[in-house]
Amino acid sequence: MRATDALRTAGLSILTVENWNPDGGRGQFGIAAVLLGTVFIGGIAVGPALPLALGGALYIASTRPADCAAPWSAWSA
Repeated sequence: MRATDALRTAGLSILTVENWNPDGGRGQFGIAAVLLGTVFIGGIAVGPALPLALGGALYIASTRPADCAAPWSAWSA
């Protein structure tokens, strides 16, 4: 079944229903549990990655030698 057919059958309730029974009767499609799991996993991944990336970038930017910026100055002009 194509995505547009599933959206026509289930409507926007596809985002809030957790049932997944495409063969039963009218067809019930729900991705709420999968969607919520994806958001949680993304938050768990971004949570520690963001401070580490910002901290690393600030550390490198503050401790680099002054002449290290010379090759990059052409791009920032």
